[in-house]
Amino acid sequence: MREHAAVRTTKPLATAMAAALALVCWSAACNAISGVDDLDFAGTAGATGGGAGGSGGDAGGGGMGGTGGSGGDAGGGGMGGTDGSGGDAGGGGMGGTGGSGGTGGSGGTGSDNAYDIACGNGNVAVGVHGRSGGSIDQIGLICAPLASDGTLGTAFQTVTAGGNGGGPGSVMCPASEVLVGINIWVDTQVYRVELLCQTVEAWKTGDGNIHVGPGIGNVHSTGYGVKCPMGSAVVQITGDADEYVHSVHPRCLPL
Repeated sequence: MREHAAVRTTKPLATAMAAALALVCWSAACNAISGVDDLDFAGTAGATGGGAGGSGGDAGGGGMGGTGGSGGDAGGGGMGGTDGSGGDAGGGGMGGTGGSGGTGGSGGTGSDNAYDIACGNGNVAVGVHGRSGGSIDQIGLICAPLASDGTLGTAFQTVTAGGNGGGPGSVMCPASEVLVGINIWVDTQVYRVELLCQTVEAWKTGDGNIHVGPGIGNVHSTGYGVKCPMGSAVVQITGDADEYVHSVHPRCLPL
């Protein structure tokens, strides 16, 4: 503990203190309070100095800490950065490998042949010829020239389609009649062809009374009737044939 030296009071110091109190209080009451009225500045100095100063008091305890200040307001959020430019689009992926081509369908039988047999300009069909056994092996047309007055000229045979099996045969419509359709029995092969006939004049005037003529081949499987439009006659046949005849399709023209 540190010791402090006693302070001697002198007249000038006392005078200054009194003046200070007077400035603060401006009344005799302050003098009484301060004890200035009891000071005697006229006495003579004492023979000896004052006694030794007393020991200084213990240091006072530290004051209580002040209340913590309020936290500052939260700072404003920073400005958002400028949007970055979008990146370039990625390149497209490589195309996948193409699939293998499908297997081609089986080819038709090498001996199958489409045929097209026509009477030719100015002629009409009046019958069929060919070869047959259990089914029709070969077929062609019998045609005749048609005059403007509806009369028929001399008949002739066309080329044929199909094979050489079975036996030869031919059938014709009655005289003065033309072929206006056929009855046909067929599945995968043609078994029989039967003639449908009518005179030119009757057919052109709308008489639908068709005459069923003779045929070649044998009745087998399912039969169908195929007729030309009224006033038309058969002038051509088409279809498929190899060693056997597989189909017959009549084609017609107006008389």
